[in-house]
Amino acid sequence: MVTGVGGEEIKIFIHKITVRIGDEEFEIRAGFAERENIPYLLGRTDILNVSTSFSKVTR
Repeated sequence: MVTGVGGEEIKIFIHKITVRIGDEEFEIRAGFAERENIPYLLGRTDILNVSTSFSKVTR
């Protein structure tokens, strides 16, 4: 369970997925909500490491 912006608890399922940015692929953990009326959000857990790695690759 995670808590949303409004304080409501939301049940999520965490899975590892592969994302592609340009020609680079990265594996990150993603949370999927049980309900469909939840906005798509990109969290901080793994994506900050990906963006740091990506910026080093593209420089």
